[in-house]
Amino acid sequence: MVAYPDEMENNNPVFSVSNHFTALTLHPSASVEEKKVPVIPQTPGGFSLASHDSLATLTSVSSEPDLHVMAKPETSCTIAFQVAVPFFLAGLGTIGAGLVLGRVQIQATVAAIIVSIFAVAVASITEGSFNFNDAILLSASSITTATSSCFTLDLVMIAVIIFSQRYKLNPDNVATPLAASIGDVVSITLLANISSAFFTIHDTQSWISILIIALYLALLPLWIFVVFRNKYTRPVLTSGWIPVLSALLISGLGGLVLDSAVDRFKDFVVFQPIINGIGGNLVSVQASRISTMLHQTSLIGIIPPHTKMWASPWSALITGLPHAQTARILILLSVTGQTVFIFVADYIHSEKVTLSAEFVASYLVASSLQIMLLLYLAHLFIHAMWRRKMDPDNSAIPFLTSIGDLVGSGFLAVAFIFLQSINRPYEG
Repeated sequence: MVAYPDEMENNNPVFSVSNHFTALTLHPSASVEEKKVPVIPQTPGGFSLASHDSLATLTSVSSEPDLHVMAKPETSCTIAFQVAVPFFLAGLGTIGAGLVLGRVQIQATVAAIIVSIFAVAVASITEGSFNFNDAILLSASSITTATSSCFTLDLVMIAVIIFSQRYKLNPDNVATPLAASIGDVVSITLLANISSAFFTIHDTQSWISILIIALYLALLPLWIFVVFRNKYTRPVLTSGWIPVLSALLISGLGGLVLDSAVDRFKDFVVFQPIINGIGGNLVSVQASRISTMLHQTSLIGIIPPHTKMWASPWSALITGLPHAQTARILILLSVTGQTVFIFVADYIHSEKVTLSAEFVASYLVASSLQIMLLLYLAHLFIHAMWRRKMDPDNSAIPFLTSIGDLVGSGFLAVAFIFLQSINRPYEG
């Protein structure tokens, strides 16, 4: 049994129950392009959409005749090339972020406030004291950095998407790693400079920091009003809080791991942005591709039969499921890129190559475990979110990148501890 549209209400089809196939009634002025895709037999409501052997016809409605529901399948070479170029640019960005770290809008504002509160609370607990001026300094620096970097990255993302559309590139392969790499450099550079500027005045002119915080809080209702008036941004504002705030909590735990590791290994920060940045960039590519596939081939809440929610790591990463091919390419890119980038970072940091074979092997084991775990979690999370009618585009990547930060920092710390235990520590 499947759903047929009987009539149109406000240009939306009203469905009735019938047999065999799904077809959509279209507005007379719309162009039609049909793609037959498999649909899972059961809907969240319990009734049957089609038999296992049936196909549902999903009809796209568009004012553009060239709009395709499903893109032409990409070859391994196409995927590798489109991902590799922004990936290696992203690697340079993470190296720059590590060097900067070694030396030093709505959701962004609220997230920055929560992060600063979390950081102040942790510092108060661990140090046993609370300093109001330090809390104001941290809050003002976080809010200003978050909103400034968010504005910059939004402009970059728009430009990259337009560029990808213009030259017929898959933005899932190009935009995500490029934007993430720029984000690492922009965010850390802005944080270093903004916090330094606030630090020079917070003892004598702390009212400036308080004024900035008050200004952002005063503008927050205005931004909320503007966002709710836009039908495209309204769902993101209302549905994106749980993943963003959960990701902040997970990243905060990763920050504790980083803080502990830096106290013990002074050169930890040279490599930590590389393992975390590259892992986050590559899993974001996979998350975007899986989410796009689900949007193109099914209705939200329904897992199409050519994939499945629960799968073994072998099926999800090596062979069996549709995106295992991409996972293999991303794992290979991770090993290749991580090897190149740690040598480049080491040379820039020490002005000579100081890496030992033991360090390279330990680092690659840590980074490979991280990327394989993230890619498998991406498969599980995105399918689970889709089944629960949560749009993975709004929810998956914050979870995955924050878990990548926590797991990457943890695995790298274990690698440093192992190297120290065998008397082969990094001596850059």
